[in-house]
Amino acid sequence: MPEPSRPVRRDRDARRLASEAPWLRDDIGPLVASTALGVVGLVAGYLGASSTVDPSRQFAWMTATVVMTMIAALGNALWLGLGRRSVRARRDLVIARLRGDAVPVALAARPAPVERASRVELPSPATPRTDALVPEAFLSYLAAEESE
Repeated sequence: MPEPSRPVRRDRDARRLASEAPWLRDDIGPLVASTALGVVGLVAGYLGASSTVDPSRQFAWMTATVVMTMIAALGNALWLGLGRRSVRARRDLVIARLRGDAVPVALAARPAPVERASRVELPSPATPRTDALVPEAFLSYLAAEESE
């Protein structure tokens, strides 16, 4: 008997949280397939309906075209739903960290953010200034902070 799909889903959720984008590469296949199916259905329905003058046959082609368009719309809606779910999980993670709450294990598995440099290295006063784009007020603020 196959294992339940829940652990696989948790693994995909953890990979979603670890990625930069709301979607994984695995999510693009069903999106492209459903959209391609919808486009093929639209073209086939147009060609089929335009090749006959019998209204009952045109109605059958129109019905098939509407069904294919609904399949394409469903595929796109599911893809957007995956992205929304991923963004919501990230939002919950940020809110939990800001509140200081215990972060669930699946959410805590995300790699730690890269620490940023807290100080800017200033050239010594003897060296000529080459950073002309840095405003004077900012440089004086940094110098005052360094002297403290």
